[in-house]
Amino acid sequence: MKDPFAAGNNAGITALLVGLILLVFAAIGMSLLVENNVGLPDFSSSSEDWVARNDSLRDKVNHLERKIAAYRRQQAEAGENRKKAELAKDLLRQAASAREEAGIIRRLIKSEQASLELLAKGKEECRLRYRDQIRLNAIA
Repeated sequence: MKDPFAAGNNAGITALLVGLILLVFAAIGMSLLVENNVGLPDFSSSSEDWVARNDSLRDKVNHLERKIAAYRRQQAEAGENRKKAELAKDLLRQAASAREEAGIIRRLIKSEQASLELLAKGKEECRLRYRDQIRLNAIA
């Protein structure tokens, strides 16, 4: 008979380690079941108990699905609100730049009006000089 723990034979140690790992996973699974109040099914219960338990679980699932749907709607609305907020910020930036452009245009209009007034004065002076020149030529 071969010694399973001999230096060249690792099959025994491997089998023990695999068994230990499976045992740990089973213990973790059982603890999760107990922690979540799922528990193991009680096969001694009557069919009415199973129906009641099934209905209760179905109600819980429906309630959770409604909560999930409400959360998804809320997230979608939040995304739309973020988009609207970005659009509003962009519109505010555009309004500010439009105000700046309007100020520049007002200043340009004022300077053009001043230029037109100077041209009108110059034109009037030229007209008066021309009139005086015509009078002097007529007298002479």
